[in-house]
Amino acid sequence: MFKVPIKFANCNNEKIFVISKEPYRAFDDESSSKGDVIGMKYGAVLQNNGFQQLTIKVKGEDQLPKITNEDLQSANNDGTPVLLIFEGCDVKCGAFNGREYVSANATVVKVVTKAAAPAPAGFPNPKA
Repeated sequence: MFKVPIKFANCNNEKIFVISKEPYRAFDDESSSKGDVIGMKYGAVLQNNGFQQLTIKVKGEDQLPKITNEDLQSANNDGTPVLLIFEGCDVKCGAFNGREYVSANATVVKVVTKAAAPAPAGFPNPKA
């Protein structure tokens, strides 16, 4: 297994479109992610990286308890996705057992607001 730190445009202290939010869990003794909730993971879309989707994990308590996955889905479906800022975001790519992956972890997540204008062309829409 190897990991290589990489820089994605708009990952640290920049506004990022976020389309989903859900708890993430620790792996249990059977190597399945059914253990205790240890943080939240956010489905992000990186506009300056060809709308590449990336899951960003934030350990600890839910820092945005008033924003639900349903709120994010609804805003995205309306064409005005929610913008968040991730601080201390560390993105790495690697390979394990012949499979490549990209992982991202941040220490802080903050709400900017709903986008003032419709999402740009190319933005992934779950209704499409």
